Amino acid sequence: MNKRDIINFLFIISFPVYGLGTYFSAAHSPSAGYIISIFPHVLIMLFYFIDILYKGEFKIRLNGYYWLMLVFILSSILSLFIALGKGLPESSLIQTVTKSILLLVPFQAFVMVLLYNEGKENFTRLLLISLSSLLFINLVGYFGLGLSNAGHSIEGRLNFPFLDGFYSGASLLAIINLILLHYLKRNWIYPVRASALGFYFIFNFVLFYMINSRLSMLIFAL
Repeated sequence: MNKRDIINFLFIISFPVYGLGTYFSAAHSPSAGYIISIFPHVLIMLFYFIDILYKGEFKIRLNGYYWLMLVFILSSILSLFIALGKGLPESSLIQTVTKSILLLVPFQAFVMVLLYNEGKENFTRLLLISLSSLLFINLVGYFGLGLSNAGHSIEGRLNFPFLDGFYSGASLLAIINLILLHYLKRNWIYPVRASALGFYFIFNFVLFYMINSRLSMLIFAL
């Protein structure tokens, strides 16, 4: 197992672990849940920094897209503090700082995973596996264990338990289906593979409809 395999494994489990942490945060302990959510990303960052220290080399390999995304994340963090200053209910300084870290750290870890997979074509596949794993544990939690989202749920609709909010489930399914469209375009000449991808796409669309039918029609039909 080489270094890239270790980083890729941590990346694959990062989304499911993040989901488990959000449930634990809402149902039991916010601080412990946040630590669980961010743990794989912290490991990725530690591994990266130890690796560059061991190799004795440090190169800045960031492009304009990184800084643009960083500005977006920092603006999101700023909005949290503005909301805190204006008296957002059930918010505190510690909670706001923690949420800010949850926004900033995963993005940095994501970039480090990209650097380890530079020149490879498997990153999209890793992302699909990780997001599909997150979807799988949510399906098991909701249909198998009878759990619902402890932070935000609506009775009578599909509520994924291991996400930070009700509509986060719709976002997860939309991202997965966009990746599936990418693979369908590349594999349409292979009947078995294209059929499997198409079935997965339609299955996600049904789940999307169970969360919010109007939202699914707006995104995919229009």
